[in-house]
Amino acid sequence: MFISIVLLVMTIVPPLFSPHVVRRKTWHTLMLSMLVFAIGEILLVGQQTTDFPNHGLCLVQVGIIQATPPLIGTAMAAYVIDIYVSIRRMFMSDNWEDGPESRNEIILLFIPWIVLFLVFFETVLVVGLPGDQLTLSTPHYYCRTLSRTSIIVSVVLVVLTGVIAIGVQAATAWMLYKNWLREKKWSITSTMRKYIHAFIRTITFTVIALMGMGLGVAIISTADTVFTYVILLPFVPLGAVAIFGTYKDIMSFYVFWK
Repeated sequence: MFISIVLLVMTIVPPLFSPHVVRRKTWHTLMLSMLVFAIGEILLVGQQTTDFPNHGLCLVQVGIIQATPPLIGTAMAAYVIDIYVSIRRMFMSDNWEDGPESRNEIILLFIPWIVLFLVFFETVLVVGLPGDQLTLSTPHYYCRTLSRTSIIVSVVLVVLTGVIAIGVQAATAWMLYKNWLREKKWSITSTMRKYIHAFIRTITFTVIALMGMGLGVAIISTADTVFTYVILLPFVPLGAVAIFGTYKDIMSFYVFWK
């Protein structure tokens, strides 16, 4: 998981410091959500041999583990909605050029973090106040909650955001197909190629994200740690790096430092 964190940071850095690497704001939110997911899984490093780690740290980890699957789902849905709106706006323009990001996108940027904090604080209240809802997995890889209410909230949000993301992607695919039949010209435009590439990578990431959210839900709702879950978890952020961190401009940033 440490390697995943380093690679995620390396993916996020180029758009922040290079004028040649430009990404949409919702892309940053999606990458940051994966980074929060990865960090949340390693909070107990160095304390697995104790009978029970620090109660406050354990509660924070449970809050993050409960909140990150909905965070990733919401960030993924926000990103695919952003791509859909951008492609639709481009098709409606006369020159098929990419326009500026809409002011309404501020909503797409804040919703994932609002979901994160709401689920986190809901978990802290539901799990922390009774005082007997925290336990360690077996073996001691991470803390987990005994509260079914907190688990149900996370599961419902994951399912809802996953359905939204898949539905918007289906609508995007239909829009691309419909306009291709009508115009048969978008394949020669650089703007359209950019969105096609982003759309294809987003579909691939959706599979990775759904797997990650599924693993997260399985972990928080399973008393005993299934070793397969632990082995597969780092591959979720690694998949995000492989999909979004292998663009030519990002690779060029580290090769030529520009």
